[in-house]
Amino acid sequence: MFAALYWLYGFCLILLVINTLLYTWKLRTNRSGWLKIIVVFLWTMLFIQLASEVATCLYHYNLYFSHIYTYSQSVLLGAFYYRICRNVKQRKFIKWYLICMTLVLMIQYIIYPSLFFRYNIVEIILGNYVLVIASFFYLYNTTSEKRHFAYLSLGILLWAVLDISVLMFGNVLAMIQIQESGIIWLMRQFSVLLFHTMILIQWFKLFGFNSKPDHSEKDWPVR
Repeated sequence: MFAALYWLYGFCLILLVINTLLYTWKLRTNRSGWLKIIVVFLWTMLFIQLASEVATCLYHYNLYFSHIYTYSQSVLLGAFYYRICRNVKQRKFIKWYLICMTLVLMIQYIIYPSLFFRYNIVEIILGNYVLVIASFFYLYNTTSEKRHFAYLSLGILLWAVLDISVLMFGNVLAMIQIQESGIIWLMRQFSVLLFHTMILIQWFKLFGFNSKPDHSEKDWPVR
């Protein structure tokens, strides 16, 4: 079980590096707002992942990075959906949800600073809920038209749902042996692998290795 987790984690990290480099490379010819957000998201996730590994090696503890990870992914991917969403009411919902989520989490950590050293259930639910809803917004809005971000949205949706399912029990899982909780962590790592795979597929669907910027933002109904 541990070996499977190790290899899945390694594949996820490799895909994250590949995706980060590919999307960053495409910024040379495509300066779309949504692409800039995705590039910032990928670099942020890569930095957090590497910093987490350093903390594990030095201090054998990295749980506090999960809070930065969860919040960052929610805000950045939420900003991505805000960028590509055409419905005014849906855009307002995403905007105000992220603002309210930030305020709630700030107040919570001020009152209960000990939450910083354990999995925060409220943070996990709030952070992933907006991604689930925003994904449904996009998939619903594009029912009768071409879905430029179909693979990315499906990846985000599946990843967010599985992330909620696993991390809601994170504090319990962290207290028991890896042999007993391994299948759960394996499922979560698989969801991360699926997510990064969908990001990679999305890059090929949008750009491939064609050097021409024929997928610019002006071709899409993005405000």
